[in-house]
Parts: sequence; C-alpha cells; structure tokens
Amino acid sequence: MSYYPSWATKILHMEEDRINPAQFQLENIELYLHPKQQGRTNVIRGQELYEHLTAMGTIHKALGFSAGSEIVKRRVWLAPWAGKGIVLWKGVMQYFNGGLRVPVVVGGKNGVCLTWYWLDSDFGIDAPAGLYREYIVK
Repeated sequence: MSYYPSWATKILHMEEDRINPAQFQLENIELYLHPKQQGRTNVIRGQELYEHLTAMGTIHKALGFSAGSEIVKRRVWLAPWAGKGIVLWKGVMQYFNGGLRVPVVVGGKNGVCLTWYWLDSDFGIDAPAGLYREYIVK
C-alpha cells in the first residue's frame, strides 16, 4: 500500500484503481454532474453522490487515485476543466479515524495538484466526477 497515502487504512476500490499510464488518454475523460449538482447553488453531500455512483454501477467507470496521480505527473489541465476540481470517486479511501475521503485533482495557472475532500462535504457544480467517456451515465 506504499503507493497510497500513509493515512489510508482501507482502499475501497484498490483492485480496480490501477491504470496503464501508456494507455491513459485525457481525451477519454468526461465530466459528470449529478442532477442535484446542476445550478450555481445546488449541492449534494459526497456520501450520497458516492452511493448513487455505486448503485448505478458507474463507480467502476470513474477515475481513481492512479488516474489522478497520472494527471498530476503529466502536469496537464484541460481548458474545459477550468475552475473545477475533478473528483476521482474510484479513489475513495478510509482515513485512520474511520472517515472516508476522496481524491480531487485541481489545477490552474500555477500547476496541477491532488487534494482530498471528506465524503460528508458538499459537492457542487465545481466538483464534477471524472468518468471514462464510454461509460457516461445518462
């Protein structure tokens, strides 16, 4: 588990998180907003959104920690992502206190980095899920 943060006591989707960097294509990433996230003041609690993606079977098509690490490594930030944090729902991990955290890739003129949000946080229009294009939820 040394690839993952030292505070992580459980990786919820570790078996599906690894990617082949040579096959990872940024063009295949789409952004998904739950209907409750659409609109400037609309938000959804992270736990509810995670459960929705899991129930829909979409969690397996979501980007994870490995994809986020690859985006940061490549130092790429696509124009459609401006002003957003791309939430990597397949990367949900349990913190040592039992809480769940999800990685989020953020970027701007100063670079690209990976940060973490608690699942009890609100996720709005500026926090879309990163999904592989061929698996977008309709």
